[in-house]
Amino acid sequence: MSETEKIKRPFWKNPIVWAIIATGLVAAFGFWAGGLEACGVDFWGNHSCSGTKWSAFLQASPNEVGDTLAGFAGALAFVWLIATVVLQGQELREQRLEFEKMADAQVAQLAVLEKQGQIFEDEQRQRSEAQLAEVYSEKLKSLSWMLADMGKKVLWTFSRSEEEYENGDAYPLCLSPLRGEGEAFERWLSRHAEYLEEFPSYLNDWSARSGFQINAIMDVSIETVEQKLRELVQLEERLGAAQKESLERLNINRILTGFERLKKIDDIWRDDGEIRNETPH
Repeated sequence: MSETEKIKRPFWKNPIVWAIIATGLVAAFGFWAGGLEACGVDFWGNHSCSGTKWSAFLQASPNEVGDTLAGFAGALAFVWLIATVVLQGQELREQRLEFEKMADAQVAQLAVLEKQGQIFEDEQRQRSEAQLAEVYSEKLKSLSWMLADMGKKVLWTFSRSEEEYENGDAYPLCLSPLRGEGEAFERWLSRHAEYLEEFPSYLNDWSARSGFQINAIMDVSIETVEQKLRELVQLEERLGAAQKESLERLNINRILTGFERLKKIDDIWRDDGEIRNETPH
């Protein structure tokens, strides 16, 4: 308890006040008793009074003086012992209340710290999600360039005859579907899943209608695209809800499955010529 709170306590609750009052009463009783007549009984049973007890006290032997003072001292000691016990009890109660207030303050402080910790964790998560969203966006941009590079290098060429092919009359077929004007990249990428699943049918149709065909070389750009797609899948667990939803719409696992299936069809790839090793920048 603070000093201010102690001062505000009613005086009649202060044991020191009552001890002082009791001390005054004991002293007053001593003075009152000292003014009484000193009477005694002799050996023969005769009563006699001579002077006051105070004068008798002054003339008494040291043992009698000591006994008298011991009686008053004992009474005073008892009074102050009671006052001390009561005072200590009050102080202990005040200390207990102070400890309770300190405990409440610590609990409140702990709650504030926990809330601050939660805010810090939320901020950390938001910063992490923002950084991952930026990484996700950059990987999509890189994938766009890689798909464009693959489209230039992995081509099946069809023509009615070799002569028409040499004259430039030929139709190229690549591993990516045509991208519509103004079509969002994410939408175009997601269409790769169905396109790659149907690609063997497209090849068969064009082979049946063409008299001359040049198969594509299994260029390293395919593996580069696959690796970038796997990197996007690995990001999924750490992405925010919006990016996860976007990633799910891209059909990446179906696209990877389509690439793997096509690479296992041997008769649609040609072995002649060197496999190029350029990678997109």
